[in-house]
Parts: sequence; structure tokens; C-alpha cells
Amino acid sequence: MKRAFILLFTSVFVGSLIAAWLHHNRYGYRKAFLGPFDESGEVTIASLDANPDQLDEIYRSAAKMTILGSDTYDFGKMRPGESGSAIFKFRNVGTETLEVSVGSTTCKCT
Repeated sequence: MKRAFILLFTSVFVGSLIAAWLHHNRYGYRKAFLGPFDESGEVTIASLDANPDQLDEIYRSAAKMTILGSDTYDFGKMRPGESGSAIFKFRNVGTETLEVSVGSTTCKCT
């Protein structure tokens, strides 16, 4: 019984260390988007005003998407199993790579 408890405790401890390491590698190295944080972790108007060049640099270098034409399409009423498609054109007007991913539908039926 004692051996099982030690094994369980060790597994939880090692798993927590691995999770912390993965979290740090995924999120811990990123530059703050809205400028530097103070010790409390809050972004304030004062901290943004103190570093306007850094904030301007962040906004200039970010990926920015502009949609050419309409950003919505109404398929109307569709029968079950019927398919439809629409084409949306957009352009990356920023300097960073723009990553596009599939979103969700408004009706949650597809």
C-alpha cells in the first residue's frame, strides 16, 4: 500500500512538472502584445503610454487581414444532406504570416 502511494505521488509530481514545462514552452516565451506588464500582471494606460514606440512596432508588424467584398453569405433554407459553398476573398495587409483556421457556423448544424 505504501509503495502504491509513493508511486501515485511520484507520478502526479512528474506529470505536473511535465505540464508546467509544456505550458512554459507554449506560452511562456511570447512577447506581450500590449506592451510590458508591471509586477501585478496588469496592462495599464500608463504602461502603454510609457512605451508608444513598442506598441506601434507591435501593431505595424502584426498580421492584418482585410476582407475583399462581403464577409457574410446567407445560404437560405437548405434540405438535410444538401451542400453549399461560398467563396470569401481576403488579403494579408500586415508584415507577419497570417494563419487562417476554420471557424464555427451560426446555426451549429454543420
